[in-house]
Amino acid sequence: MNCNKSLCSAVGKRVIMLSDVIICQQCGKSFSKKGIGSHIWRVHGEGRNFNPGKCYTDGTKHVWNKGLTRQTDKTVERIASSLERPQSDLERSVNDDGKLKQRWQNKRVNARAEGIECNLTYDEYCQLVADAGLMSSQLGYTGDGYVLARYNDSGNYEIGNCRFITQKENSDEKNERLFHTH
Repeated sequence: MNCNKSLCSAVGKRVIMLSDVIICQQCGKSFSKKGIGSHIWRVHGEGRNFNPGKCYTDGTKHVWNKGLTRQTDKTVERIASSLERPQSDLERSVNDDGKLKQRWQNKRVNARAEGIECNLTYDEYCQLVADAGLMSSQLGYTGDGYVLARYNDSGNYEIGNCRFITQKENSDEKNERLFHTH
């Protein structure tokens, strides 16, 4: 039995380690080596009475919860503004609702979840939208929205292998491919 004495002494309980999984002897829950310490402190130790949202008696909040946003702090605003990338003319011409970048990021994440690579840069994605004569507000999976589709639903999302078509057209292509018999 291998026991982390610094963790055990905090609560007076033993911790059993099974390779990389650690079982809390007090509640039986499993944790990683990094998670067990904060669990023991927060749930079984002094941290039970800890409230990160609670103000100290002088009215200040905990160090990591300063409440600083770009609206409340000039330094945060300056740093945030310096990190923003200016829109290109192409992006400005197709991003009528301000959601184009989020739509591109969602496509990349959703494609990856399906095991498909989305090798389109944001600028290439903007170019495809412009080439299709669309605006950002026309993209989406609801109603008559347009979606980025691959030819024959094969290969990766990249220039030359994808185009914007309506959700209905994409669904019809998929059904034709799946259910069409020769």
